[in-house]
Amino acid sequence: MRLNARVWTLLLLLTIGLAGCRPDPNVQFIQGDWYFNDPHLSSVAGESSLETVWTFDHGTYSMYACCFARAQETGWYEVLESEGDTLVIELSNRNGVPNSERFSVGIEIDRTAGTIEIQGSGPFERVNP
Repeated sequence: MRLNARVWTLLLLLTIGLAGCRPDPNVQFIQGDWYFNDPHLSSVAGESSLETVWTFDHGTYSMYACCFARAQETGWYEVLESEGDTLVIELSNRNGVPNSERFSVGIEIDRTAGTIEIQGSGPFERVNP
């Protein structure tokens, strides 16, 4: 079967379009569960630390913090900016917080150490791929 020029053009455009849909390496890197134990709270009477776990799962997120201040939040995220080892995401449909407005979060990636910093806190270590 012989394809005409119109079909070849459509195939070429489809191939070019699919080539541009590569997953963002920063987004791929953050997928999974991330843990950070903030030990500086040991100076607060009755508190030893603040443990925080963030989970990113292809457009959804959850955050859980405990011990010094309990917090639990879930929702969606979308990428606002991804450049170098910096990622800015916007959280939306936030459940578990009094102010559920959209909120931007900066993430710094350290591929060598295999860690991330979220809003300047961390380093968070991966606990689940």
